[in-house]
Amino acid sequence: AVVGPSGAIAGDLTVDDATVTFTPAAPMHLLGYHDVMLTTGISSDDAGSLAAPYQLPFRVSDGDWSGRIDLAEGVGGFLDVGQNRRGEMVLAYTTSSTPRSIKAVRFDAQRTFSVPELVEEEAQPFGDARAAINEEGDAVVAWSGMSDPQTRGWARHSAGAWGAAAIAPGQVGSLGLTTDGTAIMASNGDLGPDTVIEILAPTAIAWTSPEIAMPGATLQGVLQSGDRVELIAYKDDSQQLAARAYGQGIGLTDSQPLSSAGVTISSIAFQY
Repeated sequence: AVVGPSGAIAGDLTVDDATVTFTPAAPMHLLGYHDVMLTTGISSDDAGSLAAPYQLPFRVSDGDWSGRIDLAEGVGGFLDVGQNRRGEMVLAYTTSSTPRSIKAVRFDAQRTFSVPELVEEEAQPFGDARAAINEEGDAVVAWSGMSDPQTRGWARHSAGAWGAAAIAPGQVGSLGLTTDGTAIMASNGDLGPDTVIEILAPTAIAWTSPEIAMPGATLQGVLQSGDRVELIAYKDDSQQLAARAYGQGIGLTDSQPLSSAGVTISSIAFQY
């Protein structure tokens, strides 16, 4: 069987001597993660049945660059991209035109980009824009304002539309979004090298108060997969990379080391 982000993929199998070809009934999710699942029910006349189940992961790519696609005009200086395991993406950006606005472009599993969608518009200039999208295709976008005291805004996309934006005091951090729609915002603390998180429940209208998730650790980035959001941080005292996850329905898991102690980090990159 061939399994994708949404489950088993329909298609046809053809056998030509030792070659088995799978032809999907519809295009698979571009950039999505998939697995070929082989069971012990597979056998040959010479060697008998497969000794143990085998799983072969792969990622779908069309193997070539497309022509340039102009997605939007008047893009300002802040842009962020969120992606899920199905290969869907949401791009959030600030505009350079007046009045300033936050807009988003979505890339779906059918390999098409949406037109720019208005998320929020106001006369004040915006700062950082951040975006996340979960396995269901729902998204959340957050941004910072440039007023004093500093404010931030956020909005959700679900059921095919952006909801009303909410505005409150606070700063913007890295975003993750679990399958049930719980949003996680992670940032570095104001008073020291602590990684703090705030949580926005699926039906909530306000974030929880900041909670120290990894004391003495500087946030490096956020990764998400299904019902988990992974916080990657650098512990300054032990000079060690570590991870701690927020699990859907279980809260924060224990911190796990990713490197040995005494490691100096000059730069770090993430590949989804």
